[in-house]
Amino acid sequence: MLNRFRGVSFLSDIHLSEKGSEVLLLIDNQPARAYISTLSFFFTISISDSVILSNISIRYLTLLLAAHPGVHDYALQLSAAEAWLGCYYDKTLANEALATELEKQLALARYLTNVVAGLGITRQDVRHEVEL
Repeated sequence: MLNRFRGVSFLSDIHLSEKGSEVLLLIDNQPARAYISTLSFFFTISISDSVILSNISIRYLTLLLAAHPGVHDYALQLSAAEAWLGCYYDKTLANEALATELEKQLALARYLTNVVAGLGITRQDVRHEVEL
């Protein structure tokens, strides 16, 4: 599977995580992960690498993903300090089609990153949310 990912020109630094349960990579220099199952794989692209996440921004992103029918196949995956835009892909998908779909996902991830940055949420706002 790693060799298949290496066949997509804008995927780089492809390697297994220390646990071996996920593939770590860069999609056009943006941090990403792939989780491989029997029939599919789940690609996630970081959308919080350079922005401040807050409850407000997470609610806003969730609403954007739910409100637009063209992006219903995407999911927001949250961890303690990061947010990732994820999507499942069938293993039978041809490399050219996979590259096209990953380009769409990357464009959406960058758009969502810009949306969050445009909200103008500061670290002080996030601390205030925690205090409430």
